[in-house]
Amino acid sequence: MGRIGAGFYPDRHWNLGDGSIHWHAVFATLAKLEGNPRLIIEIKDKSKIRASAAYLASIGVAE
Repeated sequence: MGRIGAGFYPDRHWNLGDGSIHWHAVFATLAKLEGNPRLIIEIKDKSKIRASAAYLASIGVAE
């Protein structure tokens, strides 16, 4: 897999939910892969990591 950019703003490292990535599609695609795929998320503002994780939980793709 390659990088997933958010529109015309690649590598901005925004908080999850602030960009235009369709997270349901990302997780649906990961679920179809064989093996044990990894998703690495880079967030510029480290104080927003918990909020970003909470966002993924709020849309039903993480716990």
